[in-house]
Amino acid sequence: MKRLRPLYCLILAAGIVSGPAFAQEAAAPGADGRTVFERWPSSLGLVTSTAGGTGLSYQRWFGNLGLSLSGGGLYRPDTENGQVIHYFAHARLAWMLAADRFSTWHASNVQAVVYVSHLGQRWRSVEPPGGDYTADASEWITVEGPFRWQVAGGVGVAVESVLFNHFSQTVEFSYAACWPLEADIRLAYFFRYRY
Repeated sequence: MKRLRPLYCLILAAGIVSGPAFAQEAAAPGADGRTVFERWPSSLGLVTSTAGGTGLSYQRWFGNLGLSLSGGGLYRPDTENGQVIHYFAHARLAWMLAADRFSTWHASNVQAVVYVSHLGQRWRSVEPPGGDYTADASEWITVEGPFRWQVAGGVGVAVESVLFNHFSQTVEFSYAACWPLEADIRLAYFFRYRY
């Protein structure tokens, strides 16, 4: 996961810079006076995050308050060395702090975020008997790891950029407190279609 952190930092930087980079003179919200988020309050798409992996995400705006539900999972019962099961569920509440339309094809907003999440996983590995790595590979045994779970709650900030009124990209940076006890910095990227 540490190898992906530079990629997440790059995505976060691109999301933060995308608004001013394409900014033109601020236009009216729309011909009918509503913003993109008021005209198309729902969105469905994909999420990838350092907390849970990759899955599906749904978001709905109720004025300045947004609710997002995400989840995903992976089950590979025949794996010999790796994750057998991995899943996550994520509920997120966002408050839109500011929103603007930079042109007819680009709008953006900044959000304060509060969320809770649950993650579960089990690993399986192939190991030498008694820790003897010189043993013949045919003698190695499969070891089932314990089921591990985590519950987390966090706060953060997110930047959402909507291109052509429908293609939404959100980059989220947050601090999380986890149980079993751990503190973590988390990044998430959402790509959704607004409808």
